[in-house]
Amino acid sequence: MASTRIRQPKDLNKKALNNQIQNRNYLAPTGFQFNVSRAPKVTYFGNQVNIPSLTLGIANQPSYLKDIPRPGEKIDFEDLTLTFLVDEDLTNYMEIQNWKEE
Repeated sequence: MASTRIRQPKDLNKKALNNQIQNRNYLAPTGFQFNVSRAPKVTYFGNQVNIPSLTLGIANQPSYLKDIPRPGEKIDFEDLTLTFLVDEDLTNYMEIQNWKEE
């Protein structure tokens, strides 16, 4: 079995390392990586996220025997909820707060 390596540019790795929070708490094993390009300091502090649902309504087409359900025209998206741990300096919290105020 042959394995392939994907090489990333060195500048990308430096940028990713510079965006990370320095005071991580490694005692919490429940975290996972969730990347948001607007909030890079939230990446490693997430501990819960939901996958939002999509709902497509139906339109009933009348018929003389039985109404026929047809796919609707509008897709409704549910909210994306992310729960994350706040670091000691509140940098990831303030990052989200400032994003909301823009």
